Amino acid sequence: MLPCSFSVLSPSLHPRFLLLRYFHSGVPPHVIDSAEFRAFCSTLNANYKPPSATTLSDRLIPNERVGIIEGVVDHLKTERDLHLTITFDGRKIRKPKSFYTVHATIGDL
Repeated sequence: MLPCSFSVLSPSLHPRFLLLRYFHSGVPPHVIDSAEFRAFCSTLNANYKPPSATTLSDRLIPNERVGIIEGVVDHLKTERDLHLTITFDGRKIRKPKSFYTVHATIGDL
């Protein structure tokens, strides 16, 4: 769990903090390139330069996704006698964007 205060974070955690605290609320990545957002970050920590929207979209978000999936898979590997059903669904919503859902259920315990 990351702390709530941006200023106490080591610089290596700043992009992850932004990802978890700001963009999980549904704000699109292109906002990070706006002058207003950069001024906001500068107010929090004058030495911090946020990543570009491209870096966020092409590297940071996909890396976070991979980490989450690996964490879930590692956890499921430790479970025994788990009757698990996972379904996947997806479609394109706008080129080149896609939308996917994953639904997991477990049997009666």
